[in-house]
Amino acid sequence: MFRDLVRKTSGLRRPGSAALDLAWSGGRPPPTASSRSASTPGTSPPGCLLVIEAGGLVSDFAGEENYLKSGNIVAGSPRIFVQLLQTIQPHLTPALRG
Repeated sequence: MFRDLVRKTSGLRRPGSAALDLAWSGGRPPPTASSRSASTPGTSPPGCLLVIEAGGLVSDFAGEENYLKSGNIVAGSPRIFVQLLQTIQPHLTPALRG
């Protein structure tokens, strides 16, 4: 999954903090995106809120709103969000589909 995302983007950044990564996705001009697998529950909600307040979209890997429960987060600008989900979909195991 990560390899496909790297190939289809101009670059990825992984600072290590889910909240920081999501905040940068929400605060940057489009197109920006972030994805996280099994994020720490306490760090994800503030970052997700920042993305949403900045006009971005947030979902789990299946494109549903189960991201806070699953910890699997996809976030990005509306301009690239569907493409991001389409890139991730072929790599999802049944457990990651929710």
